[in-house]
This record gives sequence, structure tokens and C-alpha cells, in this order.
Amino acid sequence: MKILTCFIVMLSLYGCVGRNNCELSTQKFDLNLPYEESLDFSFCNINPNYFQLHFSGELEGDILLLEYYKFSGNGKIDTLITADYYANEFIFKYSPLGEVKGDLDFDISLR
Repeated sequence: MKILTCFIVMLSLYGCVGRNNCELSTQKFDLNLPYEESLDFSFCNINPNYFQLHFSGELEGDILLLEYYKFSGNGKIDTLITADYYANEFIFKYSPLGEVKGDLDFDISLR
């Protein structure tokens, strides 16, 4: 029984810390101008399976992220995009669709 308990504890710890993830943030930029940034995750020493793009803050207007995801905002926004991804370099692309007001933070993690 003691071995089973020890095994369950080790398995639980592996579930919490066994999978590396690495997070970077984009630089601040003018939301009314298109923006592209290459983020290098090679220092993380992982083979990613997917990315998570979390953005939050204030948004008034329409934006396009990563050429596929359109968002409209009229106040606070807190959104997470997740998709398969298998490279150590992440190309972040932002495009305003008309006039945009606000302040957004963009955090990308590979897992």
C-alpha cells in the first residue's frame, strides 16, 4: 500500500510539473497599426505540441490575430486561443480592422 501511495504522489507531481511550458510576451505596440513579431522559444528546450495565446485588457474595435481569428471588443476582454503547433519559433501577427482603441497584453506559451 505504501508503494501505491508513493506512486500516486509521484504521478501527481509529474502531472503538475512534468510538462514544460514556456511563455513570452509581445512588445507593446500601437493597436492602430499592423504588427508582426517573431518569438524564439528555442531556449525552452521543449518539443511543443500546441500554443496558447492569451490576450487581455481593454479593446474597442475589431482586430485580426494570426490571420485567422477575428475579435470585436467594446470594453474589457480576456481571451485564450489554443491550437496545435510544432515549432520553436512563433510568428505573432496582429491587424486592426478599422480604428482600434484600448490597451492589450499578449502572452504566448508553447506546451
